Amino acid sequence: MKIEMTDRRQPWRLVSAALGGVLLIAGASCIRITITTPGPQVVRPHILDGDGGGVFAAVQAAPITSNPATICGNPVPGPYVRFSNPYLTQTPDAGFTGFRGTVFDLNTALPISNTDYYLQYFVNVANNGCCTNVPGSGTEIGCKVTAGLPYRFTAFFKTGHVPPSDHQIQLQGAWTH
Repeated sequence: MKIEMTDRRQPWRLVSAALGGVLLIAGASCIRITITTPGPQVVRPHILDGDGGGVFAAVQAAPITSNPATICGNPVPGPYVRFSNPYLTQTPDAGFTGFRGTVFDLNTALPISNTDYYLQYFVNVANNGCCTNVPGSGTEIGCKVTAGLPYRFTAFFKTGHVPPSDHQIQLQGAWTH
């Protein structure tokens, strides 16, 4: 049995379709899209101190929360920065035997004191260790390296010196002779 439309239901169907179209247009015009970046993407010039150091691209990342650990024989509360943007590892060319660098907080545009963290270098499980503070400097660190091997650097912050998790921390430096 077929039910025929009456004159009363036809206008309501048209009104419903029109109202649906108006709501769709209104909803689409109210959509707001926001794109945010993780923080400042600043690359500072390399710190060479006139020693003719080799090219080391500045690398950065945000702090990552972790469990307490022991790094190079020193206890740390856990938070660290694994420098991975834009490169996870970098390899010194032939003739370079060291690395010398400084860690910066890009949100404050200030260097971080070399007494606030331990900078660990990592090639593999048999070749890793920590850089040491450069004598006479409150910000520079350094370590011996072997040319041709890929190095990854991670800063482990000491208790009371962990940067905020939304800050971008950057390692600048140079391979040295």
